[in-house]
Amino acid sequence: MEDVKKEDVQNLGAEQFVPRPVEADVFQSVEDDSQPEKQRAPPVWWVKFKSFLLECRRVLKITKKPSKEEFKTIVKVSGLGIIIIGLVGFIINVVATFMQGA
Repeated sequence: MEDVKKEDVQNLGAEQFVPRPVEADVFQSVEDDSQPEKQRAPPVWWVKFKSFLLECRRVLKITKKPSKEEFKTIVKVSGLGIIIIGLVGFIINVVATFMQGA
C-alpha cells in the first residue's frame, strides 16, 4: 500500500495524480500532547476513486452527441453484431443437440 503526501491529496484537481512514497512516521499519531496532532492522509482507495471520477468528468467534457447519421450507423452495426452472436449460439445449440441424440 502506498503512502500519500498531504499536498498531493490537496492538489487532486491536477490532471494526473501520482502518489509519491513518504516516510512511514509522517502520518503516525503524535504521543506528546504538547505538539499538535498531524493530519492523516485519506485512504488510498479514496484517492484512486476520486482520481477516477475526475478522469470520468474529463472524458464526459470532451465527448459530443452523435449526429443522426452516426447514430443510425452505430445502431446498424450493433444490431448486426447481436444477430451474428445469436446465430453462432443457435448453431452451437443445434450441433450439441444432434451430438447428444447420436
